[in-house]
Amino acid sequence: MKPSTVRAGVIGLAAFLAFGLLLTVASGDAGGARDVATAIVAVGVFGGLGYVAWRMRTGPRRDASRDAAVNNGLTLLEGDPLRLIDLPHPLLRRIVTARGVDNVMVGTWGGYEVTVFDYWSARSGDPSIDDIDRFSCVVTLLDPRWPDLTIDPETPVTRAMGRVTMQEIDTESEAFNRAFTVRSTDRRFASAFVDARMMRWLLELGGGWGFELVGGRLLCYRSPQVQPWDLEWFLGTALGSVAHIPPVVASMFAEVPTDPGSSMARERLSRG
Repeated sequence: MKPSTVRAGVIGLAAFLAFGLLLTVASGDAGGARDVATAIVAVGVFGGLGYVAWRMRTGPRRDASRDAAVNNGLTLLEGDPLRLIDLPHPLLRRIVTARGVDNVMVGTWGGYEVTVFDYWSARSGDPSIDDIDRFSCVVTLLDPRWPDLTIDPETPVTRAMGRVTMQEIDTESEAFNRAFTVRSTDRRFASAFVDARMMRWLLELGGGWGFELVGGRLLCYRSPQVQPWDLEWFLGTALGSVAHIPPVVASMFAEVPTDPGSSMARERLSRG
């Protein structure tokens, strides 16, 4: 369930109660009107407290993200105008109870047009359970002719997804197989992409990093989230994956003239 859906539900409930109050007053039931009015006040109080708690939790990160965006030549957007939450990447398609996108930044960094955002998901709807996973994400565009490929940290969730989506591929490195789950629609492409140099670099990153290439769009993510003041480090590390792509990968497919810093990149991203 998205935050906007929750907000709409609260507003709908308040409107329903207000309508019920009007009907009760019109019928002359004074006691019933007091009960409905009390319910409306309760909804307002709990809604207000919820907003204050949300603001206290997200406000400081939002302010720090705005400063980080300015320092890195990016623009911080309101909400999720690019509908990033609907991108077809496995990370964003995991079955969860609630999820959302925050602190979206766009612009050019290091010669690449990038979109940076925070993503969170909750596995259950029980507020007493801290089961929220939070990720820092960056998206950029590569060759749209490349097959889909994902390199996710090895977890029970990624193992299960590997069985029902793309083909899971083992490498010659047992250490790498224990640390990452590799899936692709093209085994030959995956073998060329995840060569010894790439595996060594990924292992040196440590845990929590994932890379998902879908439709020529590369999503790099890290969990737990990085702090906004570490944005430059996060972008440099995430986009370092592009520098480690073996040259043979590009030669396997016809070259497509693309400029990662062009305005067309953002247009293609917005189309999903």
